[in-house]
Amino acid sequence: IVKNIIPLESSIEGKDYNFTIGAKDLETHEFITTKELTLKVQDTTAPTVETFTMSDDKLKIGDSSTVTLRFSEQVSGFSSSDDILISTYGPDSNWPDGEVGMLGNMTSEDNGKTWSGYFIATTNIEETNNVLTLTSTYEDLVGNKGPSNTTATFVIDTIRPTINEIKVD
Repeated sequence: IVKNIIPLESSIEGKDYNFTIGAKDLETHEFITTKELTLKVQDTTAPTVETFTMSDDKLKIGDSSTVTLRFSEQVSGFSSSDDILISTYGPDSNWPDGEVGMLGNMTSEDNGKTWSGYFIATTNIEETNNVLTLTSTYEDLVGNKGPSNTTATFVIDTIRPTINEIKVD
């Protein structure tokens, strides 16, 4: 006979469930013995990225963009300097990865589920195919590694316009 039966939630991973199991005397219907048990369900689900966005995807001179990264659960050991790569790609790319801008230290105000920081573009460049890439080195609180992810493509144009020729008629 099981006492304290509780309904299981739709996701039972990473939770503990306590049960009392007992044996009853068939004549008196009194419990002869009881045993407390705890069922520990191991979390094997990797965290996922719910959103990975930039507030501005067309950066001009003096612009910065807020980068927001929201995970499905808390993550540990996340570092924007180690876990996010700044990449430029495409046939017209003239800049090595990481040289089109700088992502400041991302911080979390909700214990590691949502992270935000600022991206500042390098001056005097023009690149149309840039992304931030989250590597798969981050993990949840029990050690499940998460997958990589990227932002949408963003454009950088921080070259000041110049006048090549002035004609006076």
